[in-house]
Amino acid sequence: MKKERLAAFSDAVLAIIMTILVLELDKPDHITWESIFNLRVNYFAYALSFFG
Repeated sequence: MKKERLAAFSDAVLAIIMTILVLELDKPDHITWESIFNLRVNYFAYALSFFG
């Protein structure tokens, strides 16, 4: 397998995984800073898995 094909395949797999992760994020009940802050653990876990 060529290096370019392997890179394209890994990019595609990563894009699918990130899409699935985004779908699992909870939405705040009301759009306020407090409700967004209450979901900080979920967003932090997403950011950590994205950059990690």
